[in-house]
Amino acid sequence: MKLSDYINYDKNEKPLENIKETCGFLNIFKSIGVIGDSLSSGTIEKYVDEKQVDIKDKYEYSWPSILHNLTNITFYNYSRGGMRAKDHILENKKWEKCDAYIIFLGNNDLFNEDIKYECGSIEDINHDDSKLNKDTYFGYMDKIIKKIKNINEMAYIFIVPVQYENDINKNELVFYVAKEL
Repeated sequence: MKLSDYINYDKNEKPLENIKETCGFLNIFKSIGVIGDSLSSGTIEKYVDEKQVDIKDKYEYSWPSILHNLTNITFYNYSRGGMRAKDHILENKKWEKCDAYIIFLGNNDLFNEDIKYECGSIEDINHDDSKLNKDTYFGYMDKIIKKIKNINEMAYIFIVPVQYENDINKNELVFYVAKEL
């Protein structure tokens, strides 16, 4: 069986050109855990005179809620505005056993001037004992993946890398992180 027998793959395709309302193969999963930040929690920020006056997570507007409505898959949304990979480990909340997990983290870890920390590399990962990982983005991402594997070692894990920025220097970091991940 070749995947190309089922999916029309075109190297020139732009992924958002053909969005299917059925969500394609997503329906093979019964439950999905989302480990994220404001981009996963539907965070809405309110500004008055260019000053932020309010911030609220609106999970009913988040992309996991939209996907749930389209597919009827159970989504567990472990996100909130401002979260970093480090926060998910330090809070040590219980996560449900899911068929798949989507990790959508990095913007606050790497770009939020108030709360960012060192990016690091895959060299920061101790494969024998994650407690010995360095306190970097990659060290914490490894801990998240190992936590998922402790819950369900057969779970599929999808990592969404950080988004492009308007700043060329930030884009170099974006490309580096995507390559390392």
